[in-house]
Amino acid sequence: MAARHIDAAATADYQRDGAVCIRGAFKDWVGTIAAGIERNMQNRSAMASDIANGKGSFFDDYCNWERIPEFVDVVRNSPAAELAAAAMQSRSAQFFHDHVLVKEPGTQKPTPWRHPDRQLLDSDRSGQGSDAAADRRLAQMGQDDPAGALAR
Repeated sequence: MAARHIDAAATADYQRDGAVCIRGAFKDWVGTIAAGIERNMQNRSAMASDIANGKGSFFDDYCNWERIPEFVDVVRNSPAAELAAAAMQSRSAQFFHDHVLVKEPGTQKPTPWRHPDRQLLDSDRSGQGSDAAADRRLAQMGQDDPAGALAR
């Protein structure tokens, strides 16, 4: 049972920070995930790209979980859903989509950073993702945009 990995401290961390590290929770799934990533890299979707701009390799692909058998297995059979539901103190968890990023050593392209709640940070409700409003909200939340790379 995956929920055994979630204790009161981990739940509190998630409730406070919106993220929590649960060491060892996927140790039995590393091989499956690695095989899925390799299959994905060999069988890219139409959305795949190499975002390294020719200097190294930075593979980017997403929304493949239904066509990559290893990803199907992880989504349907790993402890991910149970762990997420337990951390959120919910009876269920909804899977949105997968996103695979593989950046090879020596690749100079900075890793883009995007706050997952960017639209929620749009305090003027314009739907435009106001950078200034989002940056103020991130600062209020004690977070920053280390490379100025928030999705804009």
